[in-house]
Amino acid sequence: MKITQNELLAAAQTCDVSQDAAQRLWATLEERAQWRPRFDLVHVLYYAGALIVILAMSVFLTTAWSNIGASALFVFAAAYAVFFLLLAEWMKNRPGLSVPTGLVATLAVAMVPLMIYALQEWLGLWPEGDAPGEYQNFYEWVRSMWLQMELWTLIAGAAVLWRYRYPFIVLPLAVMLWFVSMDVTPLIAGGYPDPADYASNEAYTKADAALWKLRQWVSLLFGLGMIALAYVTDRRTRLDYAFWLYMFGALAFWGALSSMDSDSELNKFLYAVINVALIGLGVFLGRRVFLVFGAMGVYAYLGHLALKIFEDSLLFPVVLVAFGLSVIGVGILLYRHGKTWEARLTSVLPSSLVRLRPQQRELAELDRP
Repeated sequence: MKITQNELLAAAQTCDVSQDAAQRLWATLEERAQWRPRFDLVHVLYYAGALIVILAMSVFLTTAWSNIGASALFVFAAAYAVFFLLLAEWMKNRPGLSVPTGLVATLAVAMVPLMIYALQEWLGLWPEGDAPGEYQNFYEWVRSMWLQMELWTLIAGAAVLWRYRYPFIVLPLAVMLWFVSMDVTPLIAGGYPDPADYASNEAYTKADAALWKLRQWVSLLFGLGMIALAYVTDRRTRLDYAFWLYMFGALAFWGALSSMDSDSELNKFLYAVINVALIGLGVFLGRRVFLVFGAMGVYAYLGHLALKIFEDSLLFPVVLVAFGLSVIGVGILLYRHGKTWEARLTSVLPSSLVRLRPQQRELAELDRP
C-alpha cells in the first residue's frame, strides 16, 4: 500500500492525531525510506548514471587506455577517486542528496581496483611470468593474482562506508567478497594445473575437474558465510546495509549448489529440500532474494522429474505447458495471498524465533523514544 503525505495528514485528523505529530511521523518515514529501492524517474537516473560510470571505468576501459602507460593510468584513476570523494563530501548532509552522495562515494571505491592494477603494472609487482594482460580480465578471469586488488578495495570500501554510512557502498564490498571466494580457490589447491606436469590429457582433465569441484565447495561455504554476515549486519543496523550481502551470498551459495553434478536421485531430492529451506529462510528473514533462488531450484527439480517421467512421451509438451502455467499461477497466488500466508506462518513460530527476525528488530527500534 502506498500513501501520500496529504493522505497521512487527513487520516491523522480523522483519528484525532495532531498535525504536528503526523508531520514528524511523515518526516521519519521519509528518512527511513530514502534508500528503499524505487522505480521512479529520479532513482532510475541516479543508479543508471552510477552504473554507466562504473562500466566506463571497468568493463569498457579499452586497450587504448592501457597504452597510455601504467603510471598515467594510476594518476588518472587516483584523480577520479579523489574527485568523487570531494564531490561526495560536498553533497554530504545536504537535504535531498543522500542517495546521490552514497552513489558518488561508491564510485570512488570502484576506482580502487583500477588504481591497484595500474600500480602493480607500473612497479612490476605481478607474479613472475604471470602478467594479467588488460584490466577487463579482472571481471572475466578467476585468478589468484587479483587478490591484492580485491583486498585493497575491501579496505578502502570499509573506510568510505565508515565515513558516509550509506547502504549502497556495501555493493562493491559484496562484489569483492564474491570475487575473493572465486580467486582464493587456486591458492588453496596450490595453483592451477599445468598440462606439462601431467603424463596424459586424462590426468590433467581429472586435476582440472578436482579444482572445479573445490571451487564449488569454496563458493558454497563462502556464500553461507556471507549470508551469516548479512544476518548479523541486518540485526544490528537500522538502514539496510545487508541487502547486497544477502544478494551475493545467496548467489555464491545457490550458484555453487546448482552447478554440482549428481547422477543420484537422492542428491537431486536433497537439492530440492535445500531450496525449499531457502524459501522458508526468505519468509523468515523477509528477503525476497532467497524466495527467488529457492523457487528456481524447486522448479528445476520439478522440471527434472517431469522430463524423467514423460521423456519420449506425446504428453511432454502438454506437461511443459502445464508446468509453465503453474509458475504463473504461483506468482498470482503469492501476489494475492503472500502477506497473509507469511503472517500465518510467522504466527505459529515460537516467540524466541520471532525475536530473531530482522523486521522485529526494526519495529523495536521504532518503538523507542
